[in-house]
Amino acid sequence: GNLEVAWRWSSPDNDIVKTNPTSRPGAFQDTPIMVNGVLYTTSSLGVYSAIDPTTGRTLWQYDPGIWKSGRPPNLGFTHRGAAYWSDGSRRRIISGTHDAHLVSIDAETGTPDPEFGDKGRVDVIDGLPYAERIRNYAINSTPVVVKNVIIAGSNITDGPLVKEQPRGDIFGFDARTGKKLWTFHSVPQK
Repeated sequence: GNLEVAWRWSSPDNDIVKTNPTSRPGAFQDTPIMVNGVLYTTSSLGVYSAIDPTTGRTLWQYDPGIWKSGRPPNLGFTHRGAAYWSDGSRRRIISGTHDAHLVSIDAETGTPDPEFGDKGRVDVIDGLPYAERIRNYAINSTPVVVKNVIIAGSNITDGPLVKEQPRGDIFGFDARTGKKLWTFHSVPQK
């Protein structure tokens, strides 16, 4: 009975939709994470934010602008979150994007990690048969980071319309460089 609202935070999606009405966010399905006294969240349109949990003040936002490419497959604009990784000196927020990339973002500044892939981004569908960015392949689930390996799944169409659909393979990437380390084929290969 004594609970009261301490603060409210407004998703950056609200401002995006004001000027881009066709970019309709999906359900907010992110589970924010709190690391070292900072709350990290990802909006439905794929905008990453760091928030002061005592005041609700936004510390930084990073918008890779993926929402400009159109509605992702299957579930549309839904994003389920980001993971945290640190090697003791570097602190990173790791996440997948609607356009089938992994991103590594400096947890303190909100800027992409220049040592990770190509300017902080790694192309997950490189070499994956039938995979087309936004059209039939995306990443909306939170990756898992085990030691120094990022494990990422995929978002593919639940009801394929043609047999030429991408597989829902699972990949392992080096958390420092973004180099692909391994692939688990969801459909066994020769």
